[in-house]
Order: sequence, then structure tokens, then C-alpha cells
Amino acid sequence: MSAKTFDITKSRKFGSVRVIHEENRVVVRLYQTDIVVLSEEGVRLSTNGWTTVTTKTAMNNALRQFGTELSVYQRKGLWFVSFGNGVSKPFVDGMNIAIKNRFQILSNLLKVA
Repeated sequence: MSAKTFDITKSRKFGSVRVIHEENRVVVRLYQTDIVVLSEEGVRLSTNGWTTVTTKTAMNNALRQFGTELSVYQRKGLWFVSFGNGVSKPFVDGMNIAIKNRFQILSNLLKVA
């Protein structure tokens, strides 16, 4: 499986992507980098300097499966985060984003694991 095809409801490895269900968070790791972390604080997005199509694809896959309206896109070599409501902000590595339904999403995912 690739960065395009993995399932966040299972704590396991999918090719280069590993999904890890912990006590209070779900981690999506691409190779050695925790690219998306869903916790009680919200969502943290990190590339560790790997601003690649693969990283962006895996991030968007996880964000979509989490049920958020967030997405990461690139314009003229710069990365942005879309909030799904017409608002976008420049991507900052390690940024934390509060999402309204994070407790419900987290609870549902960790029950499935």
C-alpha cells in the first residue's frame, strides 16, 4: 500500500505509512516522520522538511479519513492549509490546528482499534 491507500481505523503498517493508535492520540507516520497527529489538542501537521507530493498525499488521506475539512495544497512552490470554508493559511511545519469534533473523532477511532 502507498501513501494514497491506508486505513486510519487500524493500528498497523501500510507500506511506507504506519498508523499508530495510542492511549489519547492517533499518529500517522510516513517513514520516520509523524506527519499527522490527532490528539485532544487537535491536529498537528509536520513534514520534518520533507515537503513532497508523497507527504502531502498521505497528510490529505489522513485528514480526509479523520473527517476534517482540512487539506494541504501547494501553489507556486509554497504549501498552504485549506480549512474547507474558503480560508487558507500558509503551512508551518509542526503547526497545530484545533478542530471542533476532535474528541468525537478520537473516541471513535480508538474504540475501533
